[in-house]
Amino acid sequence: MLLSGLLFLGVAAGCGYRLAGLGGGLPGHIQVVAILPFDNESAFPEVEEGMTEQIIEGFNRRGRYEVQETEEGAEAVMRGTVLSVDFSPAQLDPATGAASTYLIIVRATVEFTDVVNDVVLFESDEFTLRDEFSIGDDPDAAFDREGLAFSRIASAFADSLLVAILEGF
Repeated sequence: MLLSGLLFLGVAAGCGYRLAGLGGGLPGHIQVVAILPFDNESAFPEVEEGMTEQIIEGFNRRGRYEVQETEEGAEAVMRGTVLSVDFSPAQLDPATGAASTYLIIVRATVEFTDVVNDVVLFESDEFTLRDEFSIGDDPDAAFDREGLAFSRIASAFADSLLVAILEGF
């Protein structure tokens, strides 16, 4: 049984399969990563700040890289622009007809470059994340929860982006 399990893993590895979360990280010479503040073309001021912060925190949680916000001395640089943030009702309260759950869609451009070798390691002209959030029973609470929704979407965006970048190696 153990031998057949090992054989399966060997065949699966040979076919390009691997377990998520076990990516080798970035090329070995990259130790210092610059995450430049994202630009914002969306209708929501300051949303890019939360996304940039969450990306920096995500790299810091992984503990393998020194992260900074300037290009000087970095071996890799990330640049991005939040293109849009869209809110749309996803579910209506049957009693009131008001939206009780909203769908948030964030679109951004992202480029992550190895500046030592002048090679683009990751590039997306439309990196997209979708998430839903509930405003609960009180429609007036929607305004209070907007900040929470932005915080949650920024964290999910950063996690999704870092997996896309780091699992590619």
